[in-house]
Amino acid sequence: TVYTQDARILIDKNDVIHLIWGQWLTIERVYHRTITNGIWSEAEAVSDTTIRSGGIEAVLDEDNNIHTVFRATLNPQHNYDIYYRKKNNEVWLPIERINQDTLYSNTPTLTIINGEPIVVWDQAEIDSIQNINKIYWSRKEGTVWSLPRPVSDRTRSAFPSIITDIENKIHLAWTRRNYGSNYQFLYYSNLINITWQTPQLLTFGFNNELASPFIKAYNKMVLLTFLRIKSTFPYNIEIYLTAKSILSDITELEQQADNNKLNVYPNPFNSETNINYRINSTVKV
Repeated sequence: TVYTQDARILIDKNDVIHLIWGQWLTIERVYHRTITNGIWSEAEAVSDTTIRSGGIEAVLDEDNNIHTVFRATLNPQHNYDIYYRKKNNEVWLPIERINQDTLYSNTPTLTIINGEPIVVWDQAEIDSIQNINKIYWSRKEGTVWSLPRPVSDRTRSAFPSIITDIENKIHLAWTRRNYGSNYQFLYYSNLINITWQTPQLLTFGFNNELASPFIKAYNKMVLLTFLRIKSTFPYNIEIYLTAKSILSDITELEQQADNNKLNVYPNPFNSETNINYRINSTVKV
């Protein structure tokens, strides 16, 4: 009976399932429900009753708190801005507006580092020729949000996806379309000391075929998947995967083999040699 979209599901440390979604009744709003022991709670509104809201992303932090972002508008021109809300110790804190007075903001996503959120989204601007889109970001600094800043000067960018890995490094991927063409490209950057590194081009151009990427941290790898829509009818869609190691400098503990003695043969060697060693458990070496 209603129009729903952008559902996100989370499972916390107590095995409680959380569902967050956008729903249209008299106005589009963001809602939250939980299910425990097979019983759904009553839906509670996350966004305000006076705004149209949707485009949701949500994550859990180490303390089991929910962080969610969504886009919302207060005016009939639908110039969407980005909003954030946190559920802390089972209580929803006040809604916070991250940016404002923009032409159009879309596709928010977020990640958590040291308990604080970093939010990324694509935002439309006006130059002397036409509308352009850039990837913007902001982070929570204590009780206030930093001023929104572009990740790079790349224009016509959209669909950001962000993740924090096990070493608290932040990775970001997004798509970009060239001016005057339908060719789309996939870009990647990482955040070091609050500075985004020079974007890396990950793919050759696809002619109007590249869908939004999804980035995920797994063990000591960052995995990036995206769809390539090769034809619209009949539909021919390919899924691509690429990976990046996030191994940092090896620690002294990781360097230790059994008695630090290695049996190497032949020694000296020319083109190759064999190194025998013993470890106490099955691990990556």
